[in-house]
Parts: sequence; C-alpha cells; structure tokens
Amino acid sequence: MTDLETYLLGTWQLTREIIDHRGDHLHLVGSAEVERSTEGALCYFERATLESDVTTLEFTRTYLFHPTGAASASVEFDDGSRFFELDLQNGRCRVRHLCDQDLYLGLILTTSDGWYMRWRCRGPQKNYVATTYLSRRAAVVTAESIP
Repeated sequence: MTDLETYLLGTWQLTREIIDHRGDHLHLVGSAEVERSTEGALCYFERATLESDVTTLEFTRTYLFHPTGAASASVEFDDGSRFFELDLQNGRCRVRHLCDQDLYLGLILTTSDGWYMRWRCRGPQKNYVATTYLSRRAAVVTAESIP
C-alpha cells in the first residue's frame, strides 16, 4: 500500500458477520462511502441493514481517518475520540482499542479489490467476533455515460 487516501476513497459494498459467543449470529449488509472532508480527513460512512433471528434494524456508523503518512492514519469515532492507529504500508495492520473494560483486537487486510476487518471483542458484557468485507462497488453504466 503506497497511497491510503486513493485506496479508501469511493464507494464500497459491505458485508459483516457477527458471531456472539453467547448465542447470537448477526448479518449486516450495506455500503460504505469514503469522502474527503473539508478539514482534510477521510470520512468513512456506512449504512447497512442488520439482521438477526428476531429483528431487522437499519444501522449507520461514521469514522474519521486523519492521514499521518502515505499508508497510515489516525482513526477516530465521529465524536472525535480516538479509535486506533492504522498503518497499511505492508497491506495489513493489527490494532487494539480499549473501551472501558472491553478489549477490541483487530486485524485489517487489503487486497487489490477490497479490504477485510476482523474484530475480536472481550469484556465483562461482550464476547464476539465481527468480520467485515468491503469490496469496490461496480460503477453503474447508463446510456448517458457511454461516449
């Protein structure tokens, strides 16, 4: 990875599987859009539908990626609090985040056509693995876009 901004910018197809070791198995399907903000950060916004055995919910999430190098960024939640430091110079990055008593251990991998995130969360009230696949959304071809 030599250019994190160019790699992330654009629209992504998103799928996520969450396996709660207390019994729940959830699926999330949607999309993510990464755009440059006026402050220079990359704004990651995902919109998806979360499905379980008992319910379906609409879901959104926003992160801010503040570039710190050609292949690295400081990632924050949308409220400005720190999430993790990302360095994809080698195409992969292990990260950790402590949220009160919950420890999140993450692995982020990139490929030529997408990226993969796996989070393992353990704490007094949590015990799950969330695996997310993001792939480039194909461009829509219309009659107006054909020369």
